[in-house]
Amino acid sequence: MSYKEFVQHMKATEPLKVYVLHGKERYLINWAVDALKEKHISSDFRDFNFDKIHGSVASLEVIVNTCETLPMMSQRRMLVLDDFSILEGGKIKSFSEEDEKAFVKYLEDISSSCIVIMTCGSKLDKRKTLYKRLSKSGSIFEFNLLEPSDLKKWVAKHFKKKGKIINNAGIQKFIEITGYYDKESEYTLYNLENDIQKIVHFTGAEPEINQEDIIQIVCGNIDRNIFDLIDAVSNKKKSEALKLLNDALLYGEAEYKILALLNRQFENLLHIKMLQGNGKNIAYMKEKLSLPEFVVNKLIRVSNAFTLETLKNINIQIHEVDKNIKTGIIEPKLALELFVAGI
Repeated sequence: MSYKEFVQHMKATEPLKVYVLHGKERYLINWAVDALKEKHISSDFRDFNFDKIHGSVASLEVIVNTCETLPMMSQRRMLVLDDFSILEGGKIKSFSEEDEKAFVKYLEDISSSCIVIMTCGSKLDKRKTLYKRLSKSGSIFEFNLLEPSDLKKWVAKHFKKKGKIINNAGIQKFIEITGYYDKESEYTLYNLENDIQKIVHFTGAEPEINQEDIIQIVCGNIDRNIFDLIDAVSNKKKSEALKLLNDALLYGEAEYKILALLNRQFENLLHIKMLQGNGKNIAYMKEKLSLPEFVVNKLIRVSNAFTLETLKNINIQIHEVDKNIKTGIIEPKLALELFVAGI
């Protein structure tokens, strides 16, 4: 189940006995743990009724003893098994395979006075008996990237908490610059929160955030900068494109990483161009390429500056550049500069 389904679940009076909270967005996982704690564990005696054990040191004995301890002046107690790698197919020294089987059986009849929450990363091992049992009970919630509409609300809410006003155009610019939706990006809500804090400090007493503030403060990630480079090339601004390339190198980005990102972005442009030629609509492109709508729209706009044949040739050139660098025919930085200048 998703983040939105968890929000709906929180409206229920009774909690589940067991939860698995997993996914890329650790920020949302931690928020969900706090939300469950706030709702179901009395604040007056929370220190006595809330336990958190890191998965790497968890043992069946400690888990059972904690769960069997009666709540103090509260209807329930709560145990969080943080980064419980067994769910992802990992091993824990203090947790044997026999312990795992016993744990699955124990959870089936766990007391209603204890809530067990297990957290972990994105990839659950669906072969595990633990996963199969919990998936049937609706106990598994996945927290990945927020949908665009939810992210916009999240950004606006966090600026408002800091006493700042930001319009829809500013929010969109902020999201685009951060590269939150870029494929393979490691940018999360924690990074967004940090960037919001930077903007708040930068603007001081000014109540309203404008796009110039955002552009000046938020450097974004390398994916977004590479797309800006390609955008500059599409508008025949070679000097600007070369500056963006050298800025990326100056900030310590590896030549091979930059080339890989150029390859990925030009492959996306080629896919978009081909899909357009086949009469596919934006909704189809979104699903086919697993990209948000605003990213697809940007790719369409940039792809219009190139012919299909040009994009095919550029993708071939990138592989030739990669080969020349790896075989030592040309120095990496020079190879990138010549490639960008020659597009």
